[in-house]
Amino acid sequence: MDLHQYGWNNEWQNKFSIITQPGWIPGRILSQSVDLYQIITEFGEMNGKISGRWRYESLSSTDYPVTGDWVALQPSSGSNAVIHSLCQRANSLMRKQNTKQEAQLLGANIDFAFIVTSLDHDFNPRRLERYLVIAWENNIQPVILLNKADLCGEAEDRLREAEAVAIGAPIHMISAKQLTGLESVRSYCQTGNTIILIGSSGVGKSTLTNALLGKSIQPTQSIREDDSHGRHTTTRKSLFLLPEGGLLLDTPGLREIQLWGDTAGLSSTFADIESLSQDCRFQNCQHESEPGCAVKDAIEKGKLPQERLDSYHKLQKELQYQSSRENYWELEARRKKWKMISKMVKKLH
Repeated sequence: MDLHQYGWNNEWQNKFSIITQPGWIPGRILSQSVDLYQIITEFGEMNGKISGRWRYESLSSTDYPVTGDWVALQPSSGSNAVIHSLCQRANSLMRKQNTKQEAQLLGANIDFAFIVTSLDHDFNPRRLERYLVIAWENNIQPVILLNKADLCGEAEDRLREAEAVAIGAPIHMISAKQLTGLESVRSYCQTGNTIILIGSSGVGKSTLTNALLGKSIQPTQSIREDDSHGRHTTTRKSLFLLPEGGLLLDTPGLREIQLWGDTAGLSSTFADIESLSQDCRFQNCQHESEPGCAVKDAIEKGKLPQERLDSYHKLQKELQYQSSRENYWELEARRKKWKMISKMVKKLH
């Protein structure tokens, strides 16, 4: 198996050489089911589990491999292997877990994030802003795909709404079911590129995956016509080799997208507000009631929607709160880890 088909290059070879030991080989995570990983290696596909030492030394679930990661593994019996170490990631796409103060990794080593939304009841500029924040935050180029263009009589209006919030992100109107508009999408799918699909349930990600692969790999389901809500058809994150040579990482639909990170992604997503703020009278202007606020002036003149600023403030506060909680839980995790180690040392003595 030629790993170059899966993105292997000199950069990954150098990263692997830093961590490898005799008997270890490189591989890329194709999918994960609980604690079992499917990995592509030079010897074909293998099933792997992380070593006990790795599991013991990890502080959080983000230390474990995720789909798209390059790892060092040691073949054992048959097609089984033990995963010993992780090549340093180029990036990872993450969000805050709904029930925990912890990040959830959606994929790693990604070049493009296809943010899929449908031109029906699902279309929501505020949700697009959230997806854009997490893409820019993790140094991943976002690409907006407006799906089901064949079913929307207001497609051009929706396109303009998307353009108003997706600064710096290409936008394509497509119909995955009718196979229209996909020529421009395939231009991102070239050898060496890894693409992740993200979006809500029912937007057509599985249909798009099948269309780009040219065969039915992912199951599809109909949505409720009254509100366009769909059910999860993709149950796990899987990496597929595309006909053009790139790699596509399909993910389960996200019912909620909570932010994780600092404000770098916010600045990129709201570049229009950041640019206007340079002309505010006060350097630390909050764009609320301060005199000489260029942002509020743009709103009054109809150059910037109030909803855009409201969303900016909301996401800014969410990130600030999450950052303070993240620091607390990181210290708490380390404290518990060292407490456990201390108990084990005492038992040995």
